[in-house]
Amino acid sequence: MTGNQTAHTTCARDVATVLQGVRKLMPDMTTGAIILGITTDDRSEAVLWEDLGGRAVIAHTVACVLAMPAIAAVAVVVPVARFAAAAALARDLADARIQVAVSGPRDVRGALAAGLAVLMGMEVIIVLEGGRAQVTAAECVAVLASAIEHGALVSAAIPVRDTLKIVDGAGYVVATPERSSLVSLQSPAAAPEAIWKAIAQLTPAPPESLMEILLASGGLRTIPGATTNVLIDATATLETQRALRASAG
Repeated sequence: MTGNQTAHTTCARDVATVLQGVRKLMPDMTTGAIILGITTDDRSEAVLWEDLGGRAVIAHTVACVLAMPAIAAVAVVVPVARFAAAAALARDLADARIQVAVSGPRDVRGALAAGLAVLMGMEVIIVLEGGRAQVTAAECVAVLASAIEHGALVSAAIPVRDTLKIVDGAGYVVATPERSSLVSLQSPAAAPEAIWKAIAQLTPAPPESLMEILLASGGLRTIPGATTNVLIDATATLETQRALRASAG
């Protein structure tokens, strides 16, 4: 068994207990997942298909979602030019829950709508950026459970560590915000289908990232995320993750 297989098997066992609580909240729920293989620019989109530990970056994200047995279907949304690669990914992962959809390049909101069309009728949907190769099923389940419990849009978030400043129109620093109240959003994000549909129908203003779309939607709740859940959207970040995996053996 490979390291990835071991990690996902362990992850699936850890998640099983949490899922029991999720089913108590909504016993007959149907849940789906959308993996966004579309980003706001061509360079970060290309990174999703670079190799990381023997498989494409986006394949790691899809595989983690598949480790959640409650997920009934997974829509992987990519540009038309990546359809063949996405279809090959689905064959390699050999899971009938995967469905590939296409949408316009650099239009994340459009990709979200395309994923929703595939998952029509699912009661709760979890959405991840394709570059979240380090996400775990446990993190996904926590977001999913909170969305079900509150019937709301919920995203993972981590504390802001940088020192931020507020400046005036002339560029002068006028205040330092209290960092304890600041967070940085990260996917996964989950919500009932009706909320995602409303978000997808808002007037688009591309290029928008998933995080910008979430912030503009209103009514967003957050739960603690993980600092290890790094978004791999640049070559430098990819090289760092490769080095970390190599050092870990």
